[in-house]
Amino acid sequence: MLNLAFSGAGWEPQAPALTWERRNFSSSSAIHRMHHRREYTGWQVRHSGHRMTRRPYYIVRPDGAVIDRKFGLLDEAKAAAVDCWQAQKRLH
Repeated sequence: MLNLAFSGAGWEPQAPALTWERRNFSSSSAIHRMHHRREYTGWQVRHSGHRMTRRPYYIVRPDGAVIDRKFGLLDEAKAAAVDCWQAQKRLH
């Protein structure tokens, strides 16, 4: 879905509010960093690096703590990270 915003010249595409940046720090694992309006939130989804793990994805909070729940699919982990981030925003 294309997000449009009005500017003085007319309707123009606008960047989505939430985006993910993938960073590879080794050949077997990846880190996905959550951004809100192009600003890094501190929330990450990481891969354990083990090819045979059934639930290789996990969430890392901005303070570096790991959330106990593990995920089998990247999209599931990202959705859960967004939920955690939104819950944290409501508390502050």
